[in-house]
Amino acid sequence: MNAHFRTSNRWRRLRHWVGWVVLAFLTSTVFGQTDAATRIALVGSGGNNGVGNTLDLATALLGKDTDLQLLDRAEVDRMLREQAFSLAGMVRAEDAVKAGQLLHVDLFAVLEGTLTNELREYASLGLVVFDAKSGVRYADSALLASNAVSAASAVSAAVRAAVVKSHRSSRDLHTVGLLSVRNADLPRQFDSICDSVGLLLERELTASPGIAVLERRRLEQVNKERGTAPDAEGNRLLSSLQEMLLDISRNGEGLRGALALVGSDGAQTNKITANVSTRDPAAMAHLLAEETERTLNLPLKRHSLDRAGEAERFHREYLLLLWHRDYVAAVHVLDAAIALSPEQAVWQQEMALLLPNAAIAWIDHNGEDLPPWSLRVQPSSEDLAQGLALGQRGADLLLDLSRQAADQVKPGKPIPEVLNHSQFARFNRLLEKLSKVTATNAILSAEIRALNQKQRELLLTVIEPFLVNQSVDSNSFSAYSSELSFGVLKASTRPLDEADVLSTLSHWIEVSHKINPHDGSGNYAPLEGILINSYYASSRFAEFCRSLEQDPDPIIRIYARAARVNLARKSHNGSLVSDETLAAEREFRLYAQDMLVHDRTAKSRSIRNRVWGILGRMLSLVIDHPAVGKEYLEACRFAFAQGEVAPDMFRRAADVLDRSPNRNLSGELEVLDGALKLIIENPDAYPNNNPFITDVGYVRSEEIKDLQQKRDRVVAELAGTNTNTSAPVALP
Repeated sequence: MNAHFRTSNRWRRLRHWVGWVVLAFLTSTVFGQTDAATRIALVGSGGNNGVGNTLDLATALLGKDTDLQLLDRAEVDRMLREQAFSLAGMVRAEDAVKAGQLLHVDLFAVLEGTLTNELREYASLGLVVFDAKSGVRYADSALLASNAVSAASAVSAAVRAAVVKSHRSSRDLHTVGLLSVRNADLPRQFDSICDSVGLLLERELTASPGIAVLERRRLEQVNKERGTAPDAEGNRLLSSLQEMLLDISRNGEGLRGALALVGSDGAQTNKITANVSTRDPAAMAHLLAEETERTLNLPLKRHSLDRAGEAERFHREYLLLLWHRDYVAAVHVLDAAIALSPEQAVWQQEMALLLPNAAIAWIDHNGEDLPPWSLRVQPSSEDLAQGLALGQRGADLLLDLSRQAADQVKPGKPIPEVLNHSQFARFNRLLEKLSKVTATNAILSAEIRALNQKQRELLLTVIEPFLVNQSVDSNSFSAYSSELSFGVLKASTRPLDEADVLSTLSHWIEVSHKINPHDGSGNYAPLEGILINSYYASSRFAEFCRSLEQDPDPIIRIYARAARVNLARKSHNGSLVSDETLAAEREFRLYAQDMLVHDRTAKSRSIRNRVWGILGRMLSLVIDHPAVGKEYLEACRFAFAQGEVAPDMFRRAADVLDRSPNRNLSGELEVLDGALKLIIENPDAYPNNNPFITDVGYVRSEEIKDLQQKRDRVVAELAGTNTNTSAPVALP
């Protein structure tokens, strides 16, 4: 019994001793007091061959350090691939933690950017080193390199510095997280610029040897985990996490930043302030970072940011966010890029394009794929205010950039990209969305009106005068006409004021008289959009059109006369099938036919093709009228009598006469026979370059083949009831 007791006692003492040994080992491991190597996974986020070579070289350099254990890159790629873990795009803290759990590593280092072996100039890469257990960032900086060798050297140096930082005790390493950024008293359109101060501050603080940073995106999740036991190195970092609150306010024409450190009890202490004389987010972030180091009693050994390199990194992140349609976040990141490199004019243009999309993201959540005139749900007042703030900022920026571009371009030169209609199409889309908002707040309603007024200012006081002044030859006038049609005069579902439109069109007509050739071969695009597809039906508009019927240019006259059909439709509630609208079309057809026969100015082939094209356009407006088939048949009979080869008219007439309610097989056969005869007998008259031919792929031989096939079908259908059909036209 005593022997058994002595044996059990020895085992208890042995287990107790072993337990202390294990505990001592674990404790030393947790707090970095061991010689165990730091396990590191080094990966690239771009999949570029140059980056792959850099990683291989950096792994070889770091492998010489006995205190580092670099995981095999091929094995890392395989394991991540098996778990469907993608490194394409941005790698966030939560991604690093997931990868760390999978790979059982201490640090997760990501090399961003692209590099080629043929590169001759310096390229900006980015390296982020995460604590793989907590997601805290030990490094986040740009690396300049001219080739894979220099890039590998920079990577290995940055990783070693991150390892040193990771081994610091909690007394020597401050873990901070920016909890919020608030715009204290600046206009709402500066919200994003305030957020960019926060992004830049995080990057500045990460450059300090005594500070590790937890990104804001992960801070909420971390706060839920702060109560867990410190049983891992990651929780050691998080248990000492200091949260920060940042307020940005006005300082005259500049900015004032106030950074408060939040204790574990929620009390705000050590308020840090900084002032800059301009609204420069980068300068503000730099000063706040310096003051933070002083407050934390850290030596000012922070590495200076490579502004150009960091700007490129932020710009790459913006492009990725843009690809994923995260427009609001993209604005913050692009603001940071521009703050670091304000001379990048192209980035300013990108911001002008981005801001309306970000505004729409607030106003119509998840509605970016809807047509511009649709609104998924009505926005809340707060979301509408956020969207309008971004919209106002975008409108102001677009106005400034457009004015600068208009002042710098000489007449006759190509239109700058910022003045192209495609550049302000997104602004127009925003206004279309806003036109569907039923805002009851008087202030917000006034802001919507102000945005529409800025659109008018942009179109009529900047772009339209620029287009007039730069039109000195046929090429520049063609560009003017196109921009007027697709931009200024097609700006929004809410049309411009009628007086503005008529004034703009009058300016265009004055320039047209000087530049458009007299043979009708010039550009008349604005007339199609305004006189035929017009929103207007007032007496003022009708009088304007009547005055143009006396214009010396026959093309302007025919368009003005065609406007009567549209006016007739408008006067009958937009009906396309009223007898009055058909009568207006018939009157126009007879007018056009009379012009072709008697007007001496309408003898050129270009003018005649245009007249036939406009006539076809007018007939298409009343295509659903039960008597329109007769109008098509009469137009074709006139063409046959005059020897006019009008393939598009013939094709449309045959189609109309083949279907209800205008089905008339005998009339269709008459059209097909007449068309075949004219086209075959007049090979040189086929208008291959007619801008009004809708099926531009049709050439003469294909047209003949198509007409012949239709004729054979119609003859076969008629054979059952009427065998007295004409013989097919002989092909040459």
